Amino acid sequence: MSYQVAERGSVQVLKIHNLRDELNNRTILQTIDKKIKAGFHNFVLDLSGLKLINSVGINFLIRAFHKAKDEGCQLMLAGIPANVGKLLQITKLDEHFSISKNVNEAFDFFNKS
Repeated sequence: MSYQVAERGSVQVLKIHNLRDELNNRTILQTIDKKIKAGFHNFVLDLSGLKLINSVGINFLIRAFHKAKDEGCQLMLAGIPANVGKLLQITKLDEHFSISKNVNEAFDFFNKS
């Protein structure tokens, strides 16, 4: 599996290892949708295990962002590798996402909210 889901209190953490497969990305989005329907509103996408990203992965991040926003949820990216962070900067997507250095920092943010 290219991702795992962990629950930390009211926060759902999705540790993602691969975003280059559209079918896999749809599965992750369905998981987020199920968690939203189960009453969760805070999501962290832990990208620390991501080695590469392509246009399919960028599309996933945009779709996940809009899904969360449309449902009144918060989504934060955590542990972004340098190469992925650079791509987010070049595309100016970093201006739209909430970003934390790691999962613990994201968790602290949600606990203070």
